[in-house]
Amino acid sequence: MKLPKLLLCIGLSVGCCFSFAQTVTTAPVGRDSIRQSATIRRQVHVTAAYPFIRYQHNAWQWARPSAVAGFFSALRVADSQRVTVVHIGDSHVQADVYPHVVRTRLQQLFGSGGRGMVFPYSAARTHAGADYVTYHHGPWAFAKNIHPEPILPLGLTGYTIHTRDVRAGLKLAFTEQSMLAGNTRVRLWVEPSRKAFDLRLYYGDPQPILLSPSADTSKPYIEALLPYAPNDLQILLQQTADSSADRLEVYGISLDSPLERGLLYHSVGVNGATFDAVLRQSLMDSQLKTIDPDLIVFDISGNEYYGRPFDPIDFAGKLRQCIARLRASAPSASILITCSQDIYRRIWNVAATAPASAVAQQVAFQEGCAFYNYYEVAGGSESMLRWREAGLAKRDRVHLTNDGYRVKGELFTNALLTSYASWLDGAQSFSDTLSDGAPRVLVTEHSGAPPVAYTPKPRSAGPPPGSTVPKGTPTVHIVRPGEVLGTIAQRYRVGVSSLRAWNNLRSNLIYAGQKLMIYTNGAPSKAMSQPSPASVTRPPSTIKTPSGASASETKARAGKVHTVRSGESLWTIARKYDTSVASLKKLNALRTEALRPGQKIRVP
Repeated sequence: MKLPKLLLCIGLSVGCCFSFAQTVTTAPVGRDSIRQSATIRRQVHVTAAYPFIRYQHNAWQWARPSAVAGFFSALRVADSQRVTVVHIGDSHVQADVYPHVVRTRLQQLFGSGGRGMVFPYSAARTHAGADYVTYHHGPWAFAKNIHPEPILPLGLTGYTIHTRDVRAGLKLAFTEQSMLAGNTRVRLWVEPSRKAFDLRLYYGDPQPILLSPSADTSKPYIEALLPYAPNDLQILLQQTADSSADRLEVYGISLDSPLERGLLYHSVGVNGATFDAVLRQSLMDSQLKTIDPDLIVFDISGNEYYGRPFDPIDFAGKLRQCIARLRASAPSASILITCSQDIYRRIWNVAATAPASAVAQQVAFQEGCAFYNYYEVAGGSESMLRWREAGLAKRDRVHLTNDGYRVKGELFTNALLTSYASWLDGAQSFSDTLSDGAPRVLVTEHSGAPPVAYTPKPRSAGPPPGSTVPKGTPTVHIVRPGEVLGTIAQRYRVGVSSLRAWNNLRSNLIYAGQKLMIYTNGAPSKAMSQPSPASVTRPPSTIKTPSGASASETKARAGKVHTVRSGESLWTIARKYDTSVASLKKLNALRTEALRPGQKIRVP
């Protein structure tokens, strides 16, 4: 056993390019320092501080220690064992500016285990990461997870490329700063088939390494050990000796150190990715099982409600499906759920971001995951305007600039380190890592000036800005199972911040049976008279059981066909017909939970 965003509008960032260079330290700070909370806390610093960022709340949250124990236990021994992180996301992650900051900072402290997963994005007609560029020649077909019906099977990266032309080729060129000395093991994640072309791998030496996907079809990759870390990789196809090969299918390329210690950070993102998109990755399960990560960061949410109605029940159901897939593939891994920061669509603020963050937090706690409330840390509602004014966000107020992504990367890293230090000190739950005070944050100026102390403004007492001051007699709402602050706020047409202020809540965490005071100025709205989704009572069945027929026979005769609508999943359909996902899969002989709009499925 091992010891233990974001482009929200599909396709808009395809032409974006990013640059990033940073000196990398390849050895850990010290053998014992990674196990000392005081040393870890001294690593928490930022290069510039902004008044709209809530630094005092920049930490992970968890309800049970088991949510983070596996990953943090692995970090303690990173000097002698490999620690692997898989960061799954959308265009924020594909651009790789902010994951690159995280990777660099963590490897400075815990040692480098390698660059991780890369992809020949040029052949998929999209942009590469921040620290490398890609080229291709010859005809390549491609598929990605945002396609409703991908023409190729998809793996962990969410992209696949395919060719039948032996004259085709690929090239990846890395910046000098990004290639660490230990990146001498290359793994090509390709289709393991007797029909696949052989490969010639060029890494700087005139003599290439010959690799054959047919050599060992028991593994989802073929491997090569290089004498030194390459500045670029070139892959050319070659016909097999018996001339039977007629194709090549590539799912990704990873670079790491064969020493099996330090931190290995894979980041995989697809522009416009949604929960459904990740669920389409049929090869992800076996590849994750092979990688065996210690931490999975699930960094997708905004595309679920950008330009479409927000359905909290559907959102929660699909998120649970994704968590179940990840946990089944990597049962020993800790899972961290994140959320989107404040965003805009044209001139309108996307109001669903707040309730979606609350739902994600609730699901994370219920499923035994950790949660990073980036929405709150980045400033909450309408804070994207401040990011834009500071030059950290682009004009669309959805994407960040390079500087903005570096700030996000620093925040994420600092949250991880703060939480790890708190865990080393014995923190048992998320509330142990947070404080209502105003801790001092070490700030290193861009100019290279000596570090200065920056103290964030403490939260003022009373209702937060924009909340309603309590007036009149309150309505008492008793929290039902499955409800979250976001859905309750929508029902009563009030803000989440107001609910928290009225009830003196320090976070969005609530529990079934809890009583909430809600002020609506004495005038109930239409929404108040409507039952919430969790309280709807289904009418009793009017189907009569014929004489001599069993209940199961009658239920089978009453079966009908449901046409899948856009946004629906097996989980939401199962709730609608009062059945289970397993029953629907069995009834329709489904091998996966992926559905497509217009598909007809049998329901009880």
